[in-house]
Amino acid sequence: MLRLDNLQYRYPGGAGLGPLTYDFLPGSVYAIVGPNGAGKSTLFNILAGLLPSQKGIVSVDGTASSARIPLPILGFLPETSLLNPRFTPRQALQFDAAMRGFPLSSTQLMSRLETFGCHDFADQKITSLSQGMAKRVALAIAFQPTASVLILDEPLNGIDTQTLIQLRERVLEARESGQTLLISSHILSFVDEVTDEILFLSHGCLAARTPTHAGQAEQIYRHLFMGM
Repeated sequence: MLRLDNLQYRYPGGAGLGPLTYDFLPGSVYAIVGPNGAGKSTLFNILAGLLPSQKGIVSVDGTASSARIPLPILGFLPETSLLNPRFTPRQALQFDAAMRGFPLSSTQLMSRLETFGCHDFADQKITSLSQGMAKRVALAIAFQPTASVLILDEPLNGIDTQTLIQLRERVLEARESGQTLLISSHILSFVDEVTDEILFLSHGCLAARTPTHAGQAEQIYRHLFMGM
């Protein structure tokens, strides 16, 4: 289980995150929804260690880790690509695995490349790839089979229909395997389709959440953020 306890962060202008306390269960998919500036990416960047939290504790399976999820048990897709443009997809996957302490065998590497169809351009420099192709590489890296928690920040940005279908399948497979998934997206139809619970953030705080499989994401969003 992923537990956030009083997690907080404030930018100089005052916006940010928290205080936020919540428990995310294994084998469940959670959507983090809200308008731009609501704190979604701030939350994800803290959990991934890209931002230092100013207050609060993050724990995974009862083990506290200050305010980030340890790299070996985290799969992370940032909103803005962190891929090294000088790498090929093959090298990017190998480098990420080595950083986690889990080097990939040739068979494992090919399987990961095939997850989002990256095998067709596995040895091209990332700088030469289209935005959609680079996004497929980032998704292949994010879906770590050894991770307890997967965080996907706007995974639908820049993908085509084929990748969308593959993404949906991978999300459901990860849930079945017992992983905890946190997803942010402005595409509420996708959110309603694949998630077990939706958390609505406003000004960095939890404003509402849906019952499981309520299918009410757009209705609640309109009420909270559009006054409708």
